[in-house]
Amino acid sequence: MGIEHLIKSMTQDAIKKIDQIRIEIDKMDTELVNLLNKRAELAFKIKQLKIANNMPILDSGREEKIHQTIKENSQGLLKQADLERIYKLLLEIMRGIDES
Repeated sequence: MGIEHLIKSMTQDAIKKIDQIRIEIDKMDTELVNLLNKRAELAFKIKQLKIANNMPILDSGREEKIHQTIKENSQGLLKQADLERIYKLLLEIMRGIDES
């Protein structure tokens, strides 16, 4: 067995592993989309209740609690600052949701 065959075999093994990992990522992406849509539905219900009861839409105390939860649960590869950026955008989008 020559070195070229060994390298080709190793490359094929790596490609198979990468494909398997990508399948897992695809499943997670689907789960994330479903969770985001469920979250949007709940946020919209809260918005409707606030509007119906003449309450302010923005609740800075609630948003601070969300950021505190992020801080407490930030233990993976994503930095806390990156998670905060993601949630800042997420909350902005959630506030803007209207029934379409």
